[in-house]
Amino acid sequence: MFARITGTVTSPRFLPGIATPPGHASPVHSTARPADPARHRPRAPFRRRPTVAALAAPAMLVALTALVTFASTLACLYPARPAWAAHTPAGDGGTDVAPWPCDPWYRDVHGHWAEGYIRVLWEEGVADGYVARSPIPGLARLARATFRPDSAVSRGELAVLLARAFRVAPVPAAGHLFADVPRDYCEYDDKPAAGYIEGARDAGLVQPVGERLFAPAQPVARQEVVAALVAGLDLGEWADRLTAADIDDALGKFRDRIGIAAEYRRAMALAVRLRIVEGYPDRTVRPGRMLSRAEAATLTYRCCMARITAAPDPFSPDGDGIDETTHIRVITSRNRNVRAWLVTVEGWLAAQGTRGPQQGVIYRTFRGGPGGPVAPAGPGDPHEPPPLAWDGRDDAGGPLLAGVYMIRARVFDRYGQPFDAVPRPMLLVRHGLEARLVPPLALAGQRVAVLATTTGGATDVVASPPWGTATPLYPRDRVWPWPGGPALEGWPTLVAPAAWRGELELPATLLPGTYEVPVTAAFAGTTRTVKLRLEVFQSLVLDGRLFPNPARPGEAVTIEASTSPAADGVTARLPDGLEVAMAYAGDGGEAGDRTSDVPGGRAEGACWRLTFTVAPGTMPGDYDVVLTARWRDQERRLVLGLGVIGSDGLAAVRTVLSD
Repeated sequence: MFARITGTVTSPRFLPGIATPPGHASPVHSTARPADPARHRPRAPFRRRPTVAALAAPAMLVALTALVTFASTLACLYPARPAWAAHTPAGDGGTDVAPWPCDPWYRDVHGHWAEGYIRVLWEEGVADGYVARSPIPGLARLARATFRPDSAVSRGELAVLLARAFRVAPVPAAGHLFADVPRDYCEYDDKPAAGYIEGARDAGLVQPVGERLFAPAQPVARQEVVAALVAGLDLGEWADRLTAADIDDALGKFRDRIGIAAEYRRAMALAVRLRIVEGYPDRTVRPGRMLSRAEAATLTYRCCMARITAAPDPFSPDGDGIDETTHIRVITSRNRNVRAWLVTVEGWLAAQGTRGPQQGVIYRTFRGGPGGPVAPAGPGDPHEPPPLAWDGRDDAGGPLLAGVYMIRARVFDRYGQPFDAVPRPMLLVRHGLEARLVPPLALAGQRVAVLATTTGGATDVVASPPWGTATPLYPRDRVWPWPGGPALEGWPTLVAPAAWRGELELPATLLPGTYEVPVTAAFAGTTRTVKLRLEVFQSLVLDGRLFPNPARPGEAVTIEASTSPAADGVTARLPDGLEVAMAYAGDGGEAGDRTSDVPGGRAEGACWRLTFTVAPGTMPGDYDVVLTARWRDQERRLVLGLGVIGSDGLAAVRTVLSD
């Protein structure tokens, strides 16, 4: 009835490795046949009831695993904004500008070429997108945000982006807004933007369309964005300083340069020279192309992550105590993460025909962080680069020449990632004035020229004689007198020497004496003055003598004449009728040619000299030597008598006649 079984059989109620309950035999059947199966039936084994903890543990493990997986997926799709990047609206706490909500991460920029730029702007609380928020309370992070990187950027979106990137305070609701921008105007569906648009307008970042319209929904061309960035970087004045040659040099390489609007040419040329924008491979710059949101974010990133300000610009370290130093400041959007920084000053441009800085040569270096002085600690920004004072000297302490220098800055964050600021030009000028009077010795009623040379971009030069009103001087390269003031155009005029000319008319009743004539040059924020001396005489004076007198035939005779210092020249008509110009002798030294427009004679008069020989065979007697002094249209004549003696030694009578 029972088959023979060998080996062991494991009871299905117990698994290997689990001990048999005490008092129970192992469920292994022997080969012996039981006498009474009913009597020897084994009792049911002991069954342990599972506890609540044993039943809950597997479920909790499965739930925890699912929660971790869900959280990891959520963090990838909706990364948290860094704590230090929490955004607060710029401006005063007293403004009634609504708080600007922080966006979740944008899901539509994954793998986009501008993802890295947009990510940094998002971390800084600058970038904005469109957010579909979750209706479930407490699940705000489940909101879906998109950036729409390939969509055209509008004027309203650009104004908000630039205002926040350049830390422009939004104008409160009480401000004067555009007619098409109501006070409750919003961008990105629900974000108040009217205050930022008005603030961007006040800062010069955007311009109105017409008188009272802004057109916030209108797309923006590339050249408009470039002009806004140049204004935001405080480089608008430098764009105005560019010369026509600078503009042609920067834009001449682009085939479509004719398409750049006239009002954007200077800003576009400066942006090209500073490499804010670059051309396309087909040698075009595409100024009228509508910019996408990704391109606008990229340009903003390049210009705003680290930017340089410097004031005053220009500055003049010339020892007068005015604008002796310029203060350089590096402003970054990652101040709390800046660990080190490097600022260099290198040569860029020199005026043609003048000595100036050499392009590309580094003259001054400032460092901070590892390898340099650490910036002083500040509230919340312990590693922000401090303002740097530059006094126009190189690292060795030597003064630098006037010209245009380029300031470059690089900052490093806590991960060692560098951020390069847009380089900033800086103009170093030397204010100077030199002047002279031609002639410095004059007669009453005469005209005297005032010649001046300035450096440093003088706007006006004025001579102020004590006997009348101030007389303006005009640039010598213009037709004199020029009816308008001198026009300074381009940065070279602020560096290269400039020549000026004016005329003073002495009154006919001016008393003889020494007068002081101040000449003043006006510069931006300062002046320079030199004081000139003018000697005034009442009338043209002529006096003279002959020696030896009398003289024998064949003997040399010298004529000396003294005149008023302003005399143009003196001639002598000799006894034989020949008229000869006398040589200007200056202060009475050896005779020489009068080659200068400025007489160098003594204050009491000018000296003239001539030597001639009495012709052999001249009969004894009296002969006339006529001297004539000239000044402009006036003449004064003097007749000297020369006595010629014969071999008997008799002398003739000498007479002197004068008009």
